[in-house]
Amino acid sequence: MKKGSSLPLVLIVVAFLLIPLGFWFYYSNSNEDNVKGAKISGVNSGFFVTVDSKGATWDLMAYLCKDKTACLASPTAGFQLETISGGKVKNYQVTYSYQDSWDQYSYLKIYAKSGWGSQARNFSVVKLGSVPGSAMQKVTDGVTFDMVIFPLKEIKSSFFEAAEFSD
Repeated sequence: MKKGSSLPLVLIVVAFLLIPLGFWFYYSNSNEDNVKGAKISGVNSGFFVTVDSKGATWDLMAYLCKDKTACLASPTAGFQLETISGGKVKNYQVTYSYQDSWDQYSYLKIYAKSGWGSQARNFSVVKLGSVPGSAMQKVTDGVTFDMVIFPLKEIKSSFFEAAEFSD
């Protein structure tokens, strides 16, 4: 009896082992989402603020400033980024993603105050976040509240907790 070459048999066995392994490796390293057309992106640069409000409505104010002196001129000095409002909440987080349009500014200030239609309440910084160079400033504008100011260059490439406000 003549023995044949075992090379074809070895190639078939190797192919049966490598092809599934190759598909598994390719699809497990794919960055695509499981749902076609859905895309989820995380915030890589920016900051978040936590608000606790035992009372009625509140407003979270954010302003961009050219420099620190401009931020300290008044509570509403600078370019108003946005106002986020809410009601009675506990550990409510507001996330801000760094935008390229912020490059023309050097500082950002944030503060919480009583919202429209609610009685005046003092909002204080319960916890100053981890943004390097951030500072808290007491401001009086009818009522006293805490304002947090920090340099934008720090949040351009990282994500930080900026502050926690509570009434």
